[in-house]
Amino acid sequence: MAFLMRERGHGHAPRPNLILLDLNLLRMDGGEVLARVKDDMRLKAIPTIVLTTSDAEADITASYQLQTNLSEPVMMEPYERLVESISEFWLTQVKLPKRPKR
Repeated sequence: MAFLMRERGHGHAPRPNLILLDLNLLRMDGGEVLARVKDDMRLKAIPTIVLTTSDAEADITASYQLQTNLSEPVMMEPYERLVESISEFWLTQVKLPKRPKR
């Protein structure tokens, strides 16, 4: 969060074009991070993909309500395909909005 909010030594951090977020974080719940990102006018337009092994309906519903989606295969080969498809789609195919100047 400090990086995204440009706090605590991250004052000149670049804004990411895409956020990959795990729901199972150590210090802060990923759902809380997601809610904070989508509540912040400077961050909410950044596409966010939630990576998790959870298939709980509550996690899926909460993620979609916060304008994101949810996926994470457990096995390595499907995981690698997922990362490749994310890269192909979000970094080469999608036209993202221009970032506002600082």
